[in-house]
Amino acid sequence: MYIKAKPQGSLLPITITIIILLYFIFPLLSSTPATTTPVTTKPASPSMRLRSRPHAITYTPLTDAGVCKPLTDIVADLNRIYAAGVPALRLYSTDCQVLEAVIPTTKSARHTFRALGIDAAATNSKLKLTVGLFPYIDDETTGARSARPDASRWFKSLDAQLEDLQAWNQWSAIELLSIGSGGLFDESYSAIELVAMLRHVRAVYGHPEIPLTTAEPVQSYVSRTKYNAPSVEAYRRSTAGEDSHDFDDDLCAAVDVIGITVHPYFNSAVSAADAGKVVQRDIKFVDYLCSESFIGAGRTDGKIAPASAATSGTLKPNTKRISVLEAGWPSAGADNGVAKPGAAEQLTAITGIIDYARVPETGAPVDVALYTFENERWREPGVLKVETNFGVAHLL
Repeated sequence: MYIKAKPQGSLLPITITIIILLYFIFPLLSSTPATTTPVTTKPASPSMRLRSRPHAITYTPLTDAGVCKPLTDIVADLNRIYAAGVPALRLYSTDCQVLEAVIPTTKSARHTFRALGIDAAATNSKLKLTVGLFPYIDDETTGARSARPDASRWFKSLDAQLEDLQAWNQWSAIELLSIGSGGLFDESYSAIELVAMLRHVRAVYGHPEIPLTTAEPVQSYVSRTKYNAPSVEAYRRSTAGEDSHDFDDDLCAAVDVIGITVHPYFNSAVSAADAGKVVQRDIKFVDYLCSESFIGAGRTDGKIAPASAATSGTLKPNTKRISVLEAGWPSAGADNGVAKPGAAEQLTAITGIIDYARVPETGAPVDVALYTFENERWREPGVLKVETNFGVAHLL
């Protein structure tokens, strides 16, 4: 049930693809982070430890064999994360009793904490969570996809995971709810379907104080509707609930927080020393995609109508928070061009990722969830032999 998006190829209309290609082949934006006091990436220190902490770490509660870890092991893992000074955790789903390892609500879970000598109130329960809901289609709803997008095929799986959250009933521990992880990029579902899933979850779970997001690479935030909009007013009507939303593909409008995944290693032109600059670039790009400046960017006739006086006369900047929900670098595997895995390279890359993750307008830090807590031996190693080697626990 766990997946990880990687910034490789994606099928998009050629005009949109050209914009993305021009952006990604353009020189990296800056040699220093966007802060009032420049921060530089230092070489790996002899201690091989991060000098600063990420906001979060991604976690999958699976053994090397790919089955659920015992609750005792999950509790111990989360206690180790909290003790290392990491304030938050990103989960990909509600599997394996992982919620009970944060705040035990069952008798058996409370017994596990006592057996390990862990005070739940003082440790794991202080971790804030980004909880993932993983959309999948069960046997009863599989079948040929229709020409018309139909997100209802995914709702049953989302509802089941929402029921887990409702049964746990610890909503104050959740800082973000993420629908899907790279499924749009992997073409498991369409942007229209993902937007519909986000709306479904917002309508069903009934906790408006918890923001919704999704975890996708930056190019997934390219909206064809927005790109081809004939006017600012037409675009604003389509996201303001004045139409049926049947063909709404604008993730920027559907999420409360813009969640992106960034894996610089999979760009063969990016070294570990430049990994942070890739994160900086992607943050700036998604900030543009989610602003009104992107409205009508694909119209070649030059007839995009500007905002009128009735709608304030100006294009609105992106005002939604951006969060990097997954970013990392492998500690072992094969070279990918100038992107080289290794222990020192991993430290260099991750230090840069944390340093360069900044809000474009203010230079304030952007939350980063490092991928991932431990090396995940249950995965296939992949062509470059790196998929199992993204663990960062040794750097904390």
